Amino acid sequence: MSQRRGPKVRSPVWNHYQKLEEDDDGGCKVKCIHCGNVYNYHPRHTGTICLRNYVDHCLERMQYRARSIRLE
Repeated sequence: MSQRRGPKVRSPVWNHYQKLEEDDDGGCKVKCIHCGNVYNYHPRHTGTICLRNYVDHCLERMQYRARSIRLE
């Protein structure tokens, strides 16, 4: 019998996060590679849409800060 594997990671949002540790119930903690913030992620409760929304805002803030520094 073959071993069952977990679901494939299909979303491109995972290019912006690093998985830190997994829980027994299927959830895990993830870290944003841009700002270092750590979030709880559970595929059945939050899904990747929350992670995508956060990374969109994170990247916008980084661009805004970069523009502010150039103006000074």
